[in-house]
Amino acid sequence: MGRTGDFAGTAEVYRRARRGYPGELRDHLIARRLVGPGSHVMDLGAGTGQLSLLLAAAVEHVTAVEPEPDMVRVGREATGGRPNVTWVQARDRELAATFGERTFDLVVIGNAFQHLDRESLLVDLEWLVREGGGVAVCTSSVPVWLQDTPWAEALRIALREQLGMRPGGAGVPDRDGDVAVLAASAFSDVEQWHLERRESRTVESIVGEVVSSTSGRVDQCGAEALRVALESFADAGQVSEDVVTTALIATRPEG
Repeated sequence: MGRTGDFAGTAEVYRRARRGYPGELRDHLIARRLVGPGSHVMDLGAGTGQLSLLLAAAVEHVTAVEPEPDMVRVGREATGGRPNVTWVQARDRELAATFGERTFDLVVIGNAFQHLDRESLLVDLEWLVREGGGVAVCTSSVPVWLQDTPWAEALRIALREQLGMRPGGAGVPDRDGDVAVLAASAFSDVEQWHLERRESRTVESIVGEVVSSTSGRVDQCGAEALRVALESFADAGQVSEDVVTTALIATRPEG
């Protein structure tokens, strides 16, 4: 389940289905003094702008950077009510040529760090992030096909037996690896933040997450098969999900 090129034609499904980020994450970044009323933030690999929307109310400006044109289009619509969010279609390797030095107070990366050339990116960000700023690598939750619940097991069985797919961990964040890469960069002070909570999740959003993650391999018939597999676990079309939101917040060492 790769990143670049996977979302052509499915960006709207992605926007509707993917879980967002809680306000507690924004509050923590504020408490760390990494964002505030005068801050300029880059949302790298912005998708449809979930982190951009979360932070826009707390900062002066958010630049949402996303390589996929469909994502940019849907993201602009989703963040249209926020005049302080600007969209730029660009890849991570184009950042140095696109932006000037010391432009940003914080760079946030949501559910995308594992798809990037992490070492090269962090070298570029060393010159793009102001002194006192940082990088926050965020994940909104464990992918639905990897969760440890009866409904997730039914989802895996349906993917394997009915659709011939073997959902695995490809493209899923490697937390220990991410910490090691950050610790070896200029942003070597790494805080590991997380928030656990139980929330309801609709069957439709679970199916949508799978559809938007599989490069068009799940068609309408396949999506219906997944819905049927999940129905017996649902109450009024919803199941319970243990949600774990994480952030690796990396800053330059003081002194």
